[in-house]
Amino acid sequence: SFKNIVRFGVSAEKIIYLPGGLAQLNNSLHWKGKNKISSPITILTVARLVVEKGLEYSIMAIKEVLRKNPNLNLKYYIVGMGPLEERIKKLVIELELEDVIKCLGAMDQAEVAEEMSKAHIFLLPSIAEALPVVLMEAQAVGLPIIATDVGSVDEVVVNQKSGFIVPARDVDALTDKLEYLTKHPEVWPEMGKCGRNFVEKKYDVRKLNKKLVEIYKNLIEEKYK
Repeated sequence: SFKNIVRFGVSAEKIIYLPGGLAQLNNSLHWKGKNKISSPITILTVARLVVEKGLEYSIMAIKEVLRKNPNLNLKYYIVGMGPLEERIKKLVIELELEDVIKCLGAMDQAEVAEEMSKAHIFLLPSIAEALPVVLMEAQAVGLPIIATDVGSVDEVVVNQKSGFIVPARDVDALTDKLEYLTKHPEVWPEMGKCGRNFVEKKYDVRKLNKKLVEIYKNLIEEKYK
């Protein structure tokens, strides 16, 4: 991130920030403009099944939400593969959540976009991240976000507007925001619209490519002054 580069001794005046972006905004990642209330409420995570993604915390938060709201019709789908697959499935069984939580395995981009279009809430409980493109993708589709305050997540999610950023490894905080969003579906459309607008403005790869060309032009002009 910008802060880390400066910390390593690079002058802030010499840094030009140009993030990665999305090329699929007007292809597979259409904003659905719906996210309508329906049952069951579907929560989605797309992540590699590794320690850094903190999936045990989201699973425990789902358990707590259902303990507090036993009549809530909820499904939690996890898309991805990785070395922790058996450990995650074992935890789901131990918490008696087999009917609620499903591990769907690996999917290609089109399949992920389809799962996002069917979901209501996107959850990323990471304990370590860089610049998570999956959060851009979820907002592009119009999903309200719950993510953790790691890496550059705060540069991708508009906290309190397109979603909620909570401390990492904090099951209570994840539970609180999950419970809020499941009880207040009326806020989903506005959060989804905010997320889509934010991604279009800041992470559309076409705009970023134009900005990159301008950066090179300015550098060349500066060199040959």
